[in-house]
Formats: sequence, structure tokens, C-alpha cells
Amino acid sequence: MYPDNIIRPVPLKSQVFLDQRGESLSRFTLAAFLLLSGALFVEDERHLEDRLDLPTSEELEFLGINAEVRETVPRGAFNLRQFSVDDSDNVPSSALASLAAEVNERGNPRDAARLVALGCNSSDELVRICALGSAVDFFRLETINIHRQLVWFFDNALDLDTFELLFVLMARVFQVAAMGNLSPPTNVPTTTPTGLMAVHGTVLPYSQANRPEWSVPPKGSLFSHIKTFRNDIYGSPDFFRWEGGYTDYAREVAINSLCDWINRRSLNGIDVVAHSHGCNVVMGSTSISTNFRKIVMLSCPVHWGKYSLPAAMITNDVVSIRTRFDFVIMMDRGGQRFPNGTIKDVILPFWFTSHSSTTKPNIWRSQNLDQYLR
Repeated sequence: MYPDNIIRPVPLKSQVFLDQRGESLSRFTLAAFLLLSGALFVEDERHLEDRLDLPTSEELEFLGINAEVRETVPRGAFNLRQFSVDDSDNVPSSALASLAAEVNERGNPRDAARLVALGCNSSDELVRICALGSAVDFFRLETINIHRQLVWFFDNALDLDTFELLFVLMARVFQVAAMGNLSPPTNVPTTTPTGLMAVHGTVLPYSQANRPEWSVPPKGSLFSHIKTFRNDIYGSPDFFRWEGGYTDYAREVAINSLCDWINRRSLNGIDVVAHSHGCNVVMGSTSISTNFRKIVMLSCPVHWGKYSLPAAMITNDVVSIRTRFDFVIMMDRGGQRFPNGTIKDVILPFWFTSHSSTTKPNIWRSQNLDQYLR
């Protein structure tokens, strides 16, 4: 589903959406606007003043999305059944594109809700899942036929990335429980000097690309790459892993496990590279007992009010590396950037790539990311 090359997105204008030459790229912009609508038009007490859950003004400008102050509505303000929608599951993208451009210009939340309702019946699986991601913001949950939507995706969706987004959305709705206990043993089988460790993120079903293979020694893709210039990365069989569940509780368990793992090995003060919610596990551990020197966070879903670093640990050796628009983080309703004056933001020139793209060795080589761990 996600493009692998560097692209410049097509701005949100109906005439561009209807131009076949821009069809593939405009599809991503339409999906992005649908997914962002729930954040743009719906109030949420969890939002910070600087709206970290939204892309930067520059990124929104690239997308052609108007982020000026606009009218908003409370969460669950509408009843989905009040909107007349096409039940044929074949709402054309051209109709959605035209309406999206109008909604973007007028900034009316009721029009945005109507757009999202129509998007939930799109035949395009990416557009549909992104619309559903905002539907749970606009509409009362009991008015959304979640069962019907699940049946549609399992019957029609072909891309594993769709199910990755679906799982993240269902975790928002149902609070999916943590998976089985994968806590590592506490014995240390080697005395190899250690100065760096890796922490994987959430383990999502259906998404092979997002499994923590990148961090697994001795042959994990990014692990192997990092080992070429950091021979002190921890690679023993009792390497750190956590349950990978997509809940606050699962991350809380992982935070305590990480503290215990580090303390038992006397590794306080080492460097760490982490991906996705593994970054939040790392930050959460610093509020208990751990310290790190260099921290490299890859595609971190930012929830600064919940997971953060103590001021004394925020230095130039702490960086957040991300792409321009991460569908998974936006579906999570996290932010992609940290508050101004905190974590250094390293932005890669990629739009709409996979959530795991920041763990790929070819990206590390082409973007000179090794420098942050040397």
C-alpha cells in the first residue's frame, strides 16, 4: 500500500484528484485528510496546546490542508444514522475528493462528518479505513456498525497494511489486551562489553513488516547494520523483548520489565535505539530507575503528557527520527513531533511510507542515520 520512493504529495484540490496523472498520489492525500478530519474538527481534552497530534504547518501546506482555527464539535457529537450514506460500498473517490476540497475550504464540522460518513463506504480500502479512523471521533460508537465494517475489510481488503491500521483503530475502540508474556530470562550468558541496546515496538497481527525482526540478534536487519559500526550492541540470547501489546497496560508492564532487565545487567547509562511504542517504553522507564546516554527514537507515537523524558536527559544525543506522514501514528492519534524545545526532530524526506520504514538499513544508509549512534 505504502510507496517506497520519495514523493511530493498532491495538494488537496478536487481538480487534481480527478486528474488521472495524479491519481495514485492524490489517493494518499485524500486518505490523509479523512484520517486527520477527526483531529481537525473534533475537540479532545487530551490535545496539547500546540497540537502535536497534527502535522506541522509546513507539512499541512504541502498537503494543501487548511489548519487555520475552525469550528469544532465535541467527541461523538453526531449520530451516523442521521447521515444519508450510500450502502453500496462503492462511493467513488471522485465524489469524496470533490467534497473533501469543499470541506477543507469551508471548515465546517458537519460537512466534515458527512465526508467521513461517505468515506466509510468507499471501495478503496485505504480511504475507507482512514475514514473509519475519524468516524469514531465524530460519531457515537453505538451508531457505527463496527461488525459490518469488520466483515467488509475481511472480505475485501487485500493489503496487510490495511489490517495494521484496522488493528490500531480497534485498539482505540476496544482497548485490546496485552499478548502473552515474552519477558526475557534474567541470567547473563556473556561478558561482552555492552554500550547499546534495541527496544522493539508493538507487535501487530497481520503486519509482517512491523514485526520486531529488525532488532533481533544476530541477524535482525537493522541490528546487523548497526553492528557493523557499533560492535557493543547487546546481542546475547537474553536480549530485551516485551509483550508488544497495544495498550497502556502492556506498555506499563514493559516499562517495569525494562527497568528490571537493565538493573540486573548493570547497564544503566547505555545508549538505546527504539521503534514506535518501544520509544515510549524507554521514556517511561526513565521515570522509574533508568538512565540513557544516547536515545534514538524511530517513528515514535508522541504522547508527551503520558511518556516523556526528564529535563536533565534531554540533550543533543536524543533524537526523534520520523517520516513526513505516518498513517499508523495518525490512526493511533499520537503526534509525530515533540514539543518545541525538547526532543530534536529529524525529518526524513518520505511521505506516506510504512511505519517500519525508519528501521530499514537502506534508509539508514541513504539518510546517513548512523551518525546518531556513533
